[in-house]
Amino acid sequence: MALDILRPGLRTAEVEPHRGALFCLVLLIAGCALASFAFACATPFAAYAVIAAAMLPLSSALLVVGAAWIVNQAIGFGALHYPHDANTLTWGLAIGAAALAATVVAALLLRTLWRTSQLAALGAALLVAMRSTNSCCLPSRRCSAVAAPSRPRSSFGLGF
Repeated sequence: MALDILRPGLRTAEVEPHRGALFCLVLLIAGCALASFAFACATPFAAYAVIAAAMLPLSSALLVVGAAWIVNQAIGFGALHYPHDANTLTWGLAIGAAALAATVVAALLLRTLWRTSQLAALGAALLVAMRSTNSCCLPSRRCSAVAAPSRPRSSFGLGF
């Protein structure tokens, strides 16, 4: 199940599988780095999960999304000077787990719906991956509310 958005006549040549994975890795790492600097912790891991799940086998997609998360955390702690406390570390781990869970959910949904309509499958996978990401972060959100009850919620209703 490879992402096939080009008409059959527009395809050039098939690429070797490792080059496709490398392209996806570079694309998502670059996007993650830019998003990390621009939006701090609001990196769109659900979208990255869907892109990786659509382009790669599940094991490669998990590695690519995991690498994007590591880049996000390295930028956050290294360049943006996130605090080194339990709350921040818990959030970082929860976001990583959520990104990996979203990748698995997106891959399963894409595999199921791909024959119906690729566009509908990608849209449904994005919605489900976003919901999965939010659900995985719920325990950390509750821990944050206990640790810092006066902390304001974001305008997106995500709680971070």
